[in-house]
Amino acid sequence: MGNRKFLRPLVIVSALVLFVMSVSAQDNNRLELGVPVIGEISSDVPAQVYTLVAAAGDIVNVGATSQPGLALQIVVTDAAGNQLASALGTVEGGGATALNVPLAQGTNYIVVFAGAGSTTQGGQFRILADAASGSEPAATPEPAPTAAATLEPITPPVVGAVNDGFQLGQVLTASGLEVTLDWSSTADLNLELRDPTGQRLFFDSRTNQNGGSFGFDVNGLCEVLSSPAQETAEYSPGAIPVGSYEILVYYRQNCENNGAQPFTVNVTVDGIALPAIIGTLQPPATGVSSVFISSFIVNTDGTAVAGASGPYQDTRVIPQTLSNELASAQKTELVDGFPARGVINGSFYYDLYTFTGTANQVVAISMTRQSGNLDTLLLVLDPNNQIISDNDDIVAGNVTDSAINNPPLRLPVDGQYTVIATRYGKDVGGTAGEYDILLQTQTTALPQDIVDLGLPTGDIQMTLVWNTNADLQLLVRDPSGQAVYDDRLTVPSGGRMFAQGNLNCVAALTTPVSHIYWPTGLGRGGSYEVEVWYQNQCADTRAVNATLYISVAGQQVAALPITPSLNDRYVTSFVIESTGQATLGAGGIVGGSETLNFNAELEGAPVIAPNQIVRGSIDQNNKFDVYVFEGTAGQVVNIRMERTQGALDTSLYLISPSFFEVAANDDAVVGTTTDSLIAEFALPESGRYIVLATHFATIYGGTIGTYQLSMTLQ
Repeated sequence: MGNRKFLRPLVIVSALVLFVMSVSAQDNNRLELGVPVIGEISSDVPAQVYTLVAAAGDIVNVGATSQPGLALQIVVTDAAGNQLASALGTVEGGGATALNVPLAQGTNYIVVFAGAGSTTQGGQFRILADAASGSEPAATPEPAPTAAATLEPITPPVVGAVNDGFQLGQVLTASGLEVTLDWSSTADLNLELRDPTGQRLFFDSRTNQNGGSFGFDVNGLCEVLSSPAQETAEYSPGAIPVGSYEILVYYRQNCENNGAQPFTVNVTVDGIALPAIIGTLQPPATGVSSVFISSFIVNTDGTAVAGASGPYQDTRVIPQTLSNELASAQKTELVDGFPARGVINGSFYYDLYTFTGTANQVVAISMTRQSGNLDTLLLVLDPNNQIISDNDDIVAGNVTDSAINNPPLRLPVDGQYTVIATRYGKDVGGTAGEYDILLQTQTTALPQDIVDLGLPTGDIQMTLVWNTNADLQLLVRDPSGQAVYDDRLTVPSGGRMFAQGNLNCVAALTTPVSHIYWPTGLGRGGSYEVEVWYQNQCADTRAVNATLYISVAGQQVAALPITPSLNDRYVTSFVIESTGQATLGAGGIVGGSETLNFNAELEGAPVIAPNQIVRGSIDQNNKFDVYVFEGTAGQVVNIRMERTQGALDTSLYLISPSFFEVAANDDAVVGTTTDSLIAEFALPESGRYIVLATHFATIYGGTIGTYQLSMTLQ
């Protein structure tokens, strides 16, 4: 009985589908073949249901991808609720794919939810339905209006007869996929393969979440030498990802003075060999590897097409084809603070943007992958088309999104600037996908020495600066209740901690700063709670004067002065509305029941009886609820407050008949639950007791949701 919530998930989904079928068509999310959409599930919205209209005989592949930890399950049914297909992803890979699904004529339903085994019950995903190999579905009717504000349909461009390079899904193969690198010397060359979902295979990543494997690291570190030499990356027979694969060949070390090194790369997809890739790499200079890049695309029908090949050119080398078009090519104007979406794939390896700036204006530009395996690259050109700034990876070898913000760019002259949004390798690169590009002018009032640090920008930013060597902890809780802080640097919603000033009393060389942000495209609406905890003086007894800066969508929401004492917790909150506007809540040092003005509510307060369960909700307009009961001195009371929905971090206070706070609890088990329990408390006097049901930080708290309250009295 302990696993009831996992019993018969398909029955639950079928019931959900039948419920959705009873709602008008415009309330459903509608899929079109070949058009991916973005969806999101959470504890409040545990499933998304999509409609797909089909003709008799239509056969489709349905794929959904998400972050690791969210094992998506897909269930496909007809209009009567009969199951047509089901697929469950893995916890490691996240996604799920249902292949060759025969649809019923008319409306079909596709349900996406977190399957059994998921370590998280919420997050964003991307879903795509497309015709299966050999199937020729009828034309999809014009889509009906949809009220699903969380979805953003994206229509990718068509490139000849091949797919767009970042389609979701897999194709079944009889003999898998193999890429081999061959060379005839003891030089240390390395092979790396990136698949369409961004999974990598190389000497330090020998398996990946899509079933790929890597062989032996030949001549690695010049230790065990072999000539001739071969390295291999492969996917076993069965399902392999569809889309664009990128091949990288690195010349790491010239182990025995081999000089320039010829090599051959062979690619075989389901037993069919592509034309051999032949190249030569020069020995690495000053410890920097020489790199050769190639690519190929696996189509949804299992065929494969070779891409361009060539040695990697310096980041600031503009390919001749692009250089010829700079003056005449169409450019899109960037609007400050509003992201634009683009696509890089196949031979369409760049997009051009412009903005008008003034001398000494400070700007930040980011390019963030939204799908596929795109490894972004940003170049900024001045009004004379000279490159003045570039960025490939935000964090080399780790975060392949690009951002010119560390430091931000100070424009040299007045005029029109050009931004090249492209990929690593540019014209010979092989990664593909959608991206968001965002221009932000400096709008915050941060001190100049903090601005000069080039802290990363995004949809949401919290920056804390202070004046001493003290250890102040910055913590932010997102609308799902997940907290970003120095013990948890990232959360599933996208929040990231970048700087942790004076952590563990390691003092900063300059002004201490802590910084938490949500990158562009990852900000979402809801209630956010921000906490500053003065943890340790770190042998510095000076008074702490801190400032907390909060920015949303490039606009400053607050610059709050904070003067905490040791062990104080300062808490504030803000709400991002559906319009994108942010509203700041009250802020202050966390106190107890004295911060709650409950006297005005005592007259009409409901009575809670022993073993009774009452329910309520806490939000920004209702910070606490008041209940009363009669007790006798010596009686033992247990009061429990449990969250039932939302991100509510509950908190309980018990007030005696003499109006003293006699018991309180925030977390019943610290670090395990945010529910509250006043346990085995002996009442000190007889009379009417007051129970205050609220959330952490009382009037300053930002978590919201529903709860149930119960009491026993003995």
